[in-house]
Amino acid sequence: MALPTVQWRYVGSSAYTNAINSALDAVYTLGTKTTYYDGSSRTPGSGQASTWSRFQASGTTEAVYATPVTSTALNARWIFAGSSSAKSPTMASPDTWVTNMLLASINKNSGAFNAWDNAAPFTSGDFFGYWRVWPTSANAGSVHMFECEEAVMLWFVRASDGTSRFCCVGAFVNPFSTDAADAETDERLYGVATGGGSANVSFVSGTSTNNASWMGNGTSNGNAHTGVFDPGAATIRSIQRNTELGNTSAGTHQLPSGDYLYAKNNILICDDGSPNNAAGMLREMGTFTQATVGQVLSDGVNDIGYCISVNGNSASDAALLFRNA
Repeated sequence: MALPTVQWRYVGSSAYTNAINSALDAVYTLGTKTTYYDGSSRTPGSGQASTWSRFQASGTTEAVYATPVTSTALNARWIFAGSSSAKSPTMASPDTWVTNMLLASINKNSGAFNAWDNAAPFTSGDFFGYWRVWPTSANAGSVHMFECEEAVMLWFVRASDGTSRFCCVGAFVNPFSTDAADAETDERLYGVATGGGSANVSFVSGTSTNNASWMGNGTSNGNAHTGVFDPGAATIRSIQRNTELGNTSAGTHQLPSGDYLYAKNNILICDDGSPNNAAGMLREMGTFTQATVGQVLSDGVNDIGYCISVNGNSASDAALLFRNA
């Protein structure tokens, strides 16, 4: 079983200062842009672009949230939030609340937005709970947004050294069957992935068992986490990438001619507690050579895909989000 193909787009990047509300405002700026990185037209609510909203308390942004352009029967919403003041939002285990930390989550069977720190941020439905993404201690930098019809991926890159944090929210896993144990009634899996709030992303195509890996899963507060809702339930199923490639080198995925090798839908996701049990594939993603965050792979006319990487300043371990391939 395969879900309809999605097309990843690179919205661009937006700078932020060393403040939680600034990082959230940068996400909102990207979510409401009317052009992509290359100047081509972008219309929120159409194509691949979600419709974004912002919540402010006395003029200070505490949350940004979005409705994906493909609103399936489960009416998913995603949300990013945080505050410098004491709050008590619902956290997803094992993470706990801390001030000045950007958080990410998703809600299915959603109603109208209520309050980001309420037990039901979207009034009704099933709320995943928040996982940690980015702390103000990571310092000023820029956030890069990549979006498709049913998911969004954010990369926070520190200006001083290019180190990064990430999160991905939505239907980013392609389940292998429509069985009620494997997929929701709309044939999707909805979830959240973060690199954790305690360390920079340390591997993209390499080991998924590291506690700061892309699409990995650690069991401690602030580790990298990846999970999806159990189909038909509000409980979380921990998953992780099962594609073990080791760190890519500069020549990996290149022919003697210099041309790049790439293949989409080749990154397996498995159950964290039962690694022999497959959960699905990462949708329209693939392994790649070394790159920097936001680099574009092109055939000279059309964009093939967009790079996400350990580093935004120098070529490092990377993967590819596909647009045309």
